[in-house]
Amino acid sequence: MQAHSNEKLLIDKTQVPADKLVMIWATPYEFWLLSTIENGRTASIIIAEDANALEWGTHTSSEWLSTWGTFKYSDLPQRYFKFHDSSSNYRIVK
Repeated sequence: MQAHSNEKLLIDKTQVPADKLVMIWATPYEFWLLSTIENGRTASIIIAEDANALEWGTHTSSEWLSTWGTFKYSDLPQRYFKFHDSSSNYRIVK
């Protein structure tokens, strides 16, 4: 999270240690919560079972990609979601 806090990433699960992930579906929420608490800005990082299956959500610059859909930054409460990048899209890491 620290190394990629300024990027929007969709990471395939094959790129991370399997023993570190218990529930892959929860990763965007864990990164959201931890990054916002620790850094004062929300990280847009998601680890997916199959990154290709979520590729449809990478073409947006002002929406947060989660396991089950995207959410417009403007629809999320700014008190809890502190996004600073609305110009770049998600990058897929496979």
